[in-house]
Amino acid sequence: MKGNKGLIFLSLMPWLCMEADAAQHWADTSAGVRWSSSFREPYNPEKVSKTILNVTHVSQDDYGRNFLFMDYYISGMEDPSKDNATGAEEFYGLYRRTLSYNALAKDPIDSSWVKDVHLSGRMDVGYENTQLSPRPFKVRMGGLVDFKIPKGSLEWGLEGVYQKSYNGITHRHFEFDPSFVTWMSWNYPVTKKSQFSGILEYLEAIGEDGFGNDTKPLTIFRANYIYDIGQPKGFKVGVGYEQFNNKYSSNNAADPTNGSDQKTFVLLGSYHF
Repeated sequence: MKGNKGLIFLSLMPWLCMEADAAQHWADTSAGVRWSSSFREPYNPEKVSKTILNVTHVSQDDYGRNFLFMDYYISGMEDPSKDNATGAEEFYGLYRRTLSYNALAKDPIDSSWVKDVHLSGRMDVGYENTQLSPRPFKVRMGGLVDFKIPKGSLEWGLEGVYQKSYNGITHRHFEFDPSFVTWMSWNYPVTKKSQFSGILEYLEAIGEDGFGNDTKPLTIFRANYIYDIGQPKGFKVGVGYEQFNNKYSSNNAADPTNGSDQKTFVLLGSYHF
């Protein structure tokens, strides 16, 4: 494990050094909240109400883009904490750094289909205070294609994934098998005041979970319609839809509660600085 941590640190060092030296071209930072009463958790028969507080930062500099995302989940008593005194609380954050071919190459891409190509590196960390007490840690490295469309943005990515976690019931740390993830994200301006954005992601099975059960491929679909109440830098509200198949890579076919599949609408609000 120490060797793996060293390799991960060394692989990320060039990305972090470039980010520190680069001049920023533009940035968007926001604080927001999402809510639904119909979230699901694997092997839990109840629909779970969750309030999710969020901070997001996106920026571009001389070498590429930065994406920082932090979620703080507050669940209702349908999803209890390990002491059963309150609903579960969870933190999940990720940071992605990309390096742009157009920014680094002498001859930028000249194509009617492709705007740019990026190398990408991403790190995820999390913790939840349930009986299971998962502590996910993930590293994803690969690339993405930024497609040329009339307006808005459309990206497709492919990355290799290494991840590990902790099982608070068996009291042991464990690693998943290396895998791959492919995803597509979009942001399309519908009107001057509204936009349609989302992501579709597929993660291949990652071996056995912390109980020795086989995992299954995970599919995530999120789509949001957002409306600007005031200026672009200000309040936004909207509605979203989230669908997880085999949530957390659990096998929904073996889940008698059907809690490993989630389909819910979400209310959204944010303020952009």
